[in-house]
Amino acid sequence: MVMIPKPGKDHGSVKGWRPIVLAQTAGKLADKVIADTLQQADIFHNLQYGSRKQRPAMDAPMLSISQAPRATKSGLQAAMLGKDVVSAFNHLRKEGTLESLSEAGVS
Repeated sequence: MVMIPKPGKDHGSVKGWRPIVLAQTAGKLADKVIADTLQQADIFHNLQYGSRKQRPAMDAPMLSISQAPRATKSGLQAAMLGKDVVSAFNHLRKEGTLESLSEAGVS
C-alpha cells in the first residue's frame, strides 16, 4: 500500500492521506511477464485463447458462434459445450507441467 497525500488536507491526520493498494497491479504485472515468457517458448496449443497476443479469450466463443450456423447450413449437426476453467491451474500436475516447461526451454 502506498499513501498519497491529499492536496489541501491536513497530513497530520488519517483523512489527509489516500491509501492506494498496488498488490493487484504487481500480480497483473507478474502474470503478464509469465504469459509473455510462455508465449515466446511457443508451448501454447493452436486453439489456446486468452493470455496470448492477438488471441483474446472472447474470440473463442465468437468463433464457435460463427461456425455453428455454417455447419448447420451445410447439413451438419452442431453442438457447443462451454466450460468455466478459471481454476484449471489449481489442478495441474506440478511435475508434468515443470517437465513440459523445461522441454520448451523455460526455466
